[in-house]
Amino acid sequence: VFVHFPEVMRIKSALVYVVSNEMPNKTHVRTEMSTYFSVFDKQLEQLEDAMQSGVFNAKASGLCPWCCKSNCPRWHRLWHW
Repeated sequence: VFVHFPEVMRIKSALVYVVSNEMPNKTHVRTEMSTYFSVFDKQLEQLEDAMQSGVFNAKASGLCPWCCKSNCPRWHRLWHW
């Protein structure tokens, strides 16, 4: 919201936990925007390194069975037809 709407200075947010009937809330302020984005620093640095080197190391995940990169050593089919 801060990125797309520069006029917004404060955001009130809340999470709703239906099962426990809780609703913690928080206020976010524009002056802390860099802190909010800093959680992505490591991943962005890794992505930048991969883009420069052209090396994208495979990482296994629950999506592997649906990946089209069958030449990847981590690739496997969910169903063997």
